[in-house]
Amino acid sequence: MKKLFKAVKEKRTVIYIVLLIIAEIVILLNISLIDINTKKVVNPQFTDGNLKIIMIDVGNADSFLLLQNDKALLVDAGYFTTYSAIEEVLEENNVKKIDYAIITHPHRDHAGGLFKLVYNYRIDNLYMSNVGRMTITERLFYISMMGVLKYQNMFSNNIVKNNEGFKDFKFGDSYIKFLLLPEGDYEKLNNYSIVFKLIYGNNKILFTGDMEEINEKELLENGVDVSADILKVAHHGSSTSSSEEFLKAVNPKYALVSSGNGNANQFGHPVKRVVNFFKEHEVIMYRTDQLSTVELECDGKDIYFCKEPGDYKSGKEYLAAKLESKKYKLANINQ
Repeated sequence: MKKLFKAVKEKRTVIYIVLLIIAEIVILLNISLIDINTKKVVNPQFTDGNLKIIMIDVGNADSFLLLQNDKALLVDAGYFTTYSAIEEVLEENNVKKIDYAIITHPHRDHAGGLFKLVYNYRIDNLYMSNVGRMTITERLFYISMMGVLKYQNMFSNNIVKNNEGFKDFKFGDSYIKFLLLPEGDYEKLNNYSIVFKLIYGNNKILFTGDMEEINEKELLENGVDVSADILKVAHHGSSTSSSEEFLKAVNPKYALVSSGNGNANQFGHPVKRVVNFFKEHEVIMYRTDQLSTVELECDGKDIYFCKEPGDYKSGKEYLAAKLESKKYKLANINQ
């Protein structure tokens, strides 16, 4: 009997310790949220007028940091597991707060990093898309994400959803124009992606999230001007997006493709059809699977990249070439 009482007492002690740890974590998170969202934070002068865009290497996911003057805009936040890459870029550029964050749609590869971001950076304006149908897995992620964001919103009151009326806004010396705020009944969450154009002087950059051909058709049928110098290629260069009709309407000079390789790129992004279009129409491609993080600057007229562009291999072809090269190197080592 004494052994039983001792075991029960030890079990209760463990439970008390676990509950105490949880309570301490909750308190610390509360303090962190209050501190981040109430203290005065000022960004440094990032640029003297020029627009800086950083396509962050977050694997087969999306995250772009835009800087102009003293303003910072984050487009999507990658996976939860790739947040460290975003934080590294934010720290390298001395970002103190996020003036604007646009989460194109609540998939894990676009919104996962929010879980950490809101506890590390103040976000003044957080733009979220409306959503409709979701799979069970998508809904579980959405519920947990919105739980965190709604709690955070108690301290910051920063969430703007498109059913409350999005307004185009000025970002530094640039202008953000929303082109598509889907509110229809779509089968896929990708089709609820926010699509917008950034305009700086004569430079135009089109951000597309993961929108698919059904959205592209809507934009074209509604006569929306989708032309742009730079296209953020939808859905990582997937076969579900980037119809020929749409790409011709955009008529970009440059294409940005955020995709992984290896196990993270099981879908082979970007696919051959999309790559072939860019090659045929002499669109210069910059892609994270080949180049990792890519930086560029716009001065309102010209566009400057920090790296040489990638090639026109599909994701599968590029991965196969890498594996073949690795085998060749191993064979030489073993000789």
